[in-house]
Formats: sequence, C-alpha cells, structure tokens
Amino acid sequence: MGVGIHELRAAVVTARQIEEAIKQKYSSYKGWLVLSTPRGQLDAGASVEEILKAFPAMILDDTHKTECFEIRATIERLEAEADAAREPTRQVATKARLEEFRKQLNDTTQELQFDPAVQVEIRFSELKFEEVVWPLQQDPLVDRLRTPQTRASIRIVIGTIGELWSR
Repeated sequence: MGVGIHELRAAVVTARQIEEAIKQKYSSYKGWLVLSTPRGQLDAGASVEEILKAFPAMILDDTHKTECFEIRATIERLEAEADAAREPTRQVATKARLEEFRKQLNDTTQELQFDPAVQVEIRFSELKFEEVVWPLQQDPLVDRLRTPQTRASIRIVIGTIGELWSR
C-alpha cells in the first residue's frame, strides 16, 4: 500500500517542522530537505509534476502512473504544436486542448501512490562536522536507525514518508 499525495504533503510538513527544531538547536546548520531512495533524489518541496519528470521511481507503478506519463507526453506534444502554430485560431485551439490535458493531469496526479519507504533526508550546503553533522547522528530529532552512526557518513535521515505523515 502506498502513500497518497495528501499524506506525502503531510510528511513533508512534519519533516520541515523537525528541520526547524534542528535549526534552533544547531545554529551552524545549513542545509535543505530531499526525498531520497537509492534510485534518486529530489527537493522535498517538488511538485507532483516535478516528481513525475525527475524522480518517477518514488511513485508506485499502477494505471494512474501510466496515465500520467501518457498525459504528460500529450501535453509536451501539444506545447510543441502551439509553439509551431502560426495561425492564431490554431494557437487558441491548441492552447484550449492543453488546458484540458493539464486539468486531466492534475486530477490524475491526485490518485498517485508514493513508495512509503522514500526517505526525507538532509543535504548540507556547509559541512560542519563537529558542530552539526556528528551531533545530529545521535540526536533524537532524526531517525537514528536509518542514519548511519559513523563519522565516515554525512547521511542524516529525518524519516520515511510512510512514518512521517502520521506523526
């Protein structure tokens, strides 16, 4: 069973709240949150359309995912047609069809299911090992089971979207 779009958003909100607590506790913290699996990563604030385009592996395979890819392909084709159209009436008609497909894509993305094992992790813009990274590994604010407990690692896991959305 996957995690729906509303649960994904709730998981990101919870992760951002945890990140705010980290910022208050560690004044030297400089980083951002990503959605991550061994197959890829993406900024935690990415839209569903960005997820479809850049990190589709985090979406569970089903008919909705397939339909979203088909609709996206149609949108891309229509956008190219609209750019190439010279006649104003053809441009208007193509843009109207584009809007229909964009609405259809928006509706279909609401049905997508995301892999609950996707992790929300911290990526650092400044690595401050002594002040931030190593103390965070032991901090109860993060998922210490998924965060490697070694000085050789800079991976800090907040949690999985499957766990975070229900907090």
